[in-house]
Amino acid sequence: MTPSADKSFRWAFRSFVSLLTTFSFLGLAITGIVLFIEPHGRVAFWTWWRFLGLSKSQWDGVHIILGWTFIISSGLHIYLNWRPLMRYLRGRVSSGFRLSTELVVAATLTLLLAITAALNVPPTSYLLKLNEAIKSSWMECGANDPPFGHAEMKSLRDLCLIRDIELSKAMATLKDAGIKVGSPSESIATIAKNNGLSPAGVYRYIRALEPADVRRRGRRRGGGLGRRRRR
Repeated sequence: MTPSADKSFRWAFRSFVSLLTTFSFLGLAITGIVLFIEPHGRVAFWTWWRFLGLSKSQWDGVHIILGWTFIISSGLHIYLNWRPLMRYLRGRVSSGFRLSTELVVAATLTLLLAITAALNVPPTSYLLKLNEAIKSSWMECGANDPPFGHAEMKSLRDLCLIRDIELSKAMATLKDAGIKVGSPSESIATIAKNNGLSPAGVYRYIRALEPADVRRRGRRRGGGLGRRRRR
């Protein structure tokens, strides 16, 4: 590399850290908004929810990584500016450190917001209720609500047992709908993936086979089995 090339490329580590802190913060703001509006996990995994091409798990992963990037870059930023920070604090102490009104108000407001959020009382409870309303709206009046949590992980056989559906009728219904099922032991997610559907799309075909009392009761816990255990 020539001297001129060396001169043209200068790596400013402080600028890099400052930019990394800024960009990771902006990324956190964006992913935080997405996490605020995304559906509950049981609905997101059941319907294979996507936003801008990314699933709930992917958005969660991006948010976590950007969060740690922001924490680390902020720590580096403090380290690189430690001396100016100490000079500022020493100057404040030597001149008679006094708590400003802005500092007291900001600290008190932050503490109050944290406490009201933990206790779920106004005013933060209004924002939490809005968050819940947005997440629940993805269910479309229950059309996308799974019969139980992580139902997509259950095999077709187990799903039928839990929902009191005749397995043979379910297999025949799916076959008539053009949905290929390799084995009743395949998970609903696998069947959906192999047929280009979401787990909710597969379930819609067999939901009508549920006994009327099961449909009236709605969602059950996924850990149990149906009233009639078929052998």
